[in-house]
Order: sequence, then C-alpha cells, then structure tokens
Amino acid sequence: MGMYCVPTAAVTEADDENDSEWDEDEESSEADDDGRVYKNPRNSPSTECPRDEEQATLLGQKCLRKCSSDEDCKSKKKKCLCDGACGMSCIKPDRECPDLTQPSLGSVALSGKHFGSRATYTCPHGYHVVGLQSRLCQADGSWAGSEPVCKQNIYCLEPPTIEHARHSALPEQATFDLDSTVQYHCHTGYATAGFPRAKCLAVDGQASWYGPDISCEPRSCGQPPDPAHGWHAGESYTFGGKVTYHCGEGYELVGRAERYCQADGSWTPKELPTCVLVTSVQCPSPENPRNGKAIYTSTSYNSVVSYECRYGYTLVGESSRRCGADKRWTGTLPACKEINCGHPGTLYNGWLENIESGTGLGASIIFRCHPEMLLVGNTSSVCQIDGRWRYPLPQCLAPCVVPSISQGQVIPIEFDIDVNATTIVPTSGSSSKVKHGTVLEVNCDEHYEFPFSSLSPPTCNNGTWSVIPRCAPARCKTMPKPPKFGMVLAPKTEHGMRARFKCKDGYNLTAPGGKPIPDPNNYVLICSFGNWTGEMPQCTEVYCQFPGYIPNGKVLLVGNMGLYDYRPYVRKVINNKQIMYECDKGYVIETGPPGATCIGGKWSPTELPICTPGQHPRLRWNRRRRSLDLRMRFHRSNQLKQHYRYLQRKLEEHDAYHQHEIVKRSAASYRGQIPAKRHYTFEDFQRFRAKR
Repeated sequence: MGMYCVPTAAVTEADDENDSEWDEDEESSEADDDGRVYKNPRNSPSTECPRDEEQATLLGQKCLRKCSSDEDCKSKKKKCLCDGACGMSCIKPDRECPDLTQPSLGSVALSGKHFGSRATYTCPHGYHVVGLQSRLCQADGSWAGSEPVCKQNIYCLEPPTIEHARHSALPEQATFDLDSTVQYHCHTGYATAGFPRAKCLAVDGQASWYGPDISCEPRSCGQPPDPAHGWHAGESYTFGGKVTYHCGEGYELVGRAERYCQADGSWTPKELPTCVLVTSVQCPSPENPRNGKAIYTSTSYNSVVSYECRYGYTLVGESSRRCGADKRWTGTLPACKEINCGHPGTLYNGWLENIESGTGLGASIIFRCHPEMLLVGNTSSVCQIDGRWRYPLPQCLAPCVVPSISQGQVIPIEFDIDVNATTIVPTSGSSSKVKHGTVLEVNCDEHYEFPFSSLSPPTCNNGTWSVIPRCAPARCKTMPKPPKFGMVLAPKTEHGMRARFKCKDGYNLTAPGGKPIPDPNNYVLICSFGNWTGEMPQCTEVYCQFPGYIPNGKVLLVGNMGLYDYRPYVRKVINNKQIMYECDKGYVIETGPPGATCIGGKWSPTELPICTPGQHPRLRWNRRRRSLDLRMRFHRSNQLKQHYRYLQRKLEEHDAYHQHEIVKRSAASYRGQIPAKRHYTFEDFQRFRAKR
C-alpha cells in the first residue's frame, strides 16, 4: 500500500538513562507553578495554544512545565512548543513515542516516532475506521488516544454537545466503536447536575449515543452583605458576576469598591469594605496659582475653594475645587495666563502702526493703507479683556485704471454713501485711476451698444473691473416677421446673424411682388448693426398646369363632389389635388400610372399613361356556374379597381343627397317656408352624410 510500517525492534532507553525527560519542578503540582514569573509575560498564557489541564486530565495526558518562550525552559535541549490540551510546554523535540503494532484488520503508517509525529490508520475496502483515524506523538512520550478498530457499518459519530460542558474524547475523533463511553464535566464555575456519561449502543441494527442527562448551571455566590451606611449595586450573584459598593452622604469607602463571584462560589476579595464618617477629614491648604490667588474659608470635608487672577490675566482650568473624603481637593490647580490678543494678521496693501508696543490687554494699534488705497473698516483697534481685538482687520482696496474703449466712451461715477449722492470723476489721459467702488457709465456710438447693459454696470473691485467695458455692434431688436404661409429660422439676433425662411407645402418663396428667387434655400436676411438687411420675401401659392391630353383617353380631376373632366383652361389646381386617367371604351391602360398628385406645382408622377385596345375575356361553358358577368370593366390593376369603386360610392352618395334635397326643398317651397335651392355646397353634403 506504499506505507511506512512500524519496526518490531525495541526502543532503547539509553538517552533516558543519561538525560531524564522530566525536571524535578515539572513533576510538582500546577499549584506550585501558578506563581512563577514568565520572562515574556505578554505572550503568557498563549491565546493560540491555551492550556486546559482539566481537559488534559480527561484525555489521560500528562502536562509538562508551561512556558511562553524557550527562555522559560531550564534545559537547553527543550523548546517551548504547543502540546495539545497542555498548551505551550517545555518539550524535548527528539522525544520518541513507543512503536505501534499493526492492527488485526487494517494497517497503520507513521510519519515518524518523535514529538509531533502522526500515526494514520486505514481499513480495507468496505470497512471504516472507528476511533481516532490519526494519533499524535505527545510530549509525555505516549500516543494520543487509543488504537481504533475497523468496522463495516455499525458505529457512533461524535458525542452530543452539552452547553458549558466538555467530554473526554479527543476533538479530532469523529467515530466511536460500540460500548465506547465518554465522561462529561462542566466548565470551571459551573455545577454538574445529573448523569454525566454517554455510551455508544446498538439498537435494532442502529448505533446511537445514550446519555448524558446533565445540566451545567453557573455556581452561585449568594447575595453579598452591605456595609453599615452603604449599599451595593449589581444583581448578578453567580459565577462571573460583579457588585460595586457605595457609601452614604458624609461617609467614605474604605477597601475595594468592587467584588467578583469566583468559580468556587465565593466572593473576592473576601474582605467586605466599610463606610467611615468623614467629619474629621481636612484637606491641605490650597496653593495660590501664579499671578492669582485661592479664596476659601475652610479646608474641611466638602468645603469649596475658588480662584481668581490678577488684572491682565485670565483663568485657565477649573474655577473652583471641593475637599473630598480622600482628604484631597478635586481636579487640578488652575493657572493664570496673561491676556494677549496676539498679532491680528497681515494687512495687505497697508501696515500696522504701534504694533511694537505689544498686544496685551489694553494695547492699541492703528491701521494704515498705502497711497491711492481705500481703507474700508475701522482705522484702529484695542485688545479687550476677553483676549480678542475690538475690531477686525480692515481692507486696503486698490484703485482701478479707467480704460479707454473704441466706438464709445466711459464716465466714472463715485457714490458717496454718507450723503447719498453721486460724483462724476474727471479723468485726464489714458492712465487715470479711480477708487474702489467707482462705477463706469458706458456710452457707445450710434449703431453700437454695451453687450452687458442688462447686468450690473462695470464696478471697481480692489483693482479689477467687474465687467470689462466695450462697445460692440448693436443687436437687432426682434426677429424678422415671418411671411404669411411661412416661417423664419434664426438662432439669435446678434450682429451678423442670418435669418432663413421656409414656406408651407404648396407655396414657394418669392421676392416682393412674386418675383422668383433663384436659390430660395439660401435666401437670407442679415442682422447688421441693429437692423435686418435685405428684402423681406413672401410665400406665393403655386399651381399645377394641365398635364396634357391622352390619346384614346381623358384626364379626370378629383373634386370634393366627384370626378370632373379636366381641361387646359382650369389653371388653379392647388397643392395635393389629384387627377385620374381613364381610357376610352374598348381601351385599357397598358403602361403608366392610373393617376397623379399635385406636389409643389408639379404632377407626381409626371409621365402619362398609354391606352391600347383591349380584348374581351374568352367565355367558357360551365354547367355548375353562371356565365361571366359582362359588365366587367377593363382595368389595368387592382389599385385602379379599388379607386373606381371609391369614386362610384362617392357618386352614389352624392345622387342620394341631391334627391333628398330636391324632395325636401320642393315640399318646403310648396308650403311657403323656404325658397327652393338650386346649388348645394360641400358642407351641406357632409352634414347629410353625418345624419346617415
């Protein structure tokens, strides 16, 4: 099977005789070792490999000397290593475990015989390892657990888990043989109640655990007593609980204020604190702070001392302290710090006068600006008792140079807020300067304008104009008026903008008087210095001309009331009107369209149809069907048939309406109600159709 088999030779003990594996102190009880000091206390006990001697006892493992590093081990041959439930221990890495015999069924393979080596058990096909599948060589020279067995199908899995309890099986053991027994123990600080064992039994061919029947409840320390003139806070009196003691007014606590419930059911510390009277408590005389003094009338318990500072100093810290039961003043001694407003900062375009005299309480400074600068704010300030300057730094704002503009001129105007008046500032040359806040009035020449006239006027703001004054070609006031039956297309009314025009369908863009325009798509009006230049176009309606005669046929004009014979003298055929082509009797349309539509003054399609002599269909005798209807017309396409049906329906409706009107008008005329009407409009016809 490719495994390392266990040798049968006996293990020599020469090394054991020359160098004992055990130190004298290692054989001592754990109680003797609890008080030792580790050289690496931050690593002890280890959180990654904790020491649990109770679990080690349940597993039958003997623990060696505990450690946190190799320096804690007395022998140089030993190392501080993790030993399972025993945690970090002083171990000889070359310690050997005894040889293992081959099981009766299955095999065992060793990775070695020294500490940390692993023995792995396998079973034949169809069998399962029941027990520990692998065992470790421990520091005490023994293999962990007991030898497993090979079973076919009846065995128990992991034992039941009980809250706050542990069992005696190794954590890595996943299968257990029949009649295996595990013992349960409650964790430290918990009391065991009930039957603490579980056993693997087979009932009806099924293996299962029976037991345990225990519960682990935290141990109770009982309600602790209260000291005279005091009480305790906290209501948890079981393992891990804590109570805090307090004393009444006029009493102080002597002893530990907190007690904890231990695993053995007792309170620690065992001594109960006491509350003693504090009437005799006297605190030492309070110290005076530098540049200040302490004010008090008594130093007995609960008396108060207050502090104040000399003029020019401010108190930093608590202004009062109280004498406590511990014979000490609460808090810390305050300090008196000199009041100093500090340097107010940099005054740009100016300087501070008298700053060299200091910035303490009562110090005064004067603010100055450089020539041509305007001071906005207070001219001086004083350091106040609150450590702040009475007035903040002012501003020294720079003047602006009056610009010169082409196609216009600017007039500076100063506003005097105090007298609510304006002053026009005279300027000379191109480098004249005006103060901060001066406003410019911009006057442009004819056909020019100031583009930002709708905004605030140009204002001097610390050496910069809010808006650069200039005169630009004037904009057109409004858009061009659109022509009748058309529209105007212009994005803006700026100087140089172009306005284009577009007419409705059936209309052409023409010059005034109907004169044709060669390229109507590029005909524009241009905004030039506030006016639109060019002739305003107009939209003229266009008509389609007679398309021409059709040999052996005729042209019919589709009207509102039906079809009419179309003649060349009918000149005003408007947009979207339609015509139909009809061949004479005995002729049919061989090629060409059945009709056309007037679009933009032209017929579409433009070609005329060709009428050629037609032939009657041949008749056949059929006993089961009637003869062919001889009223069939000669049509070239289904489209023409449908159109003729539509026109026939229109004519029938018109005839019915005409007959209806004749009867109605004749009766009304006979009774003398309304005169007879000879002509009827299309609107009359539409109303008649709606009633039907």
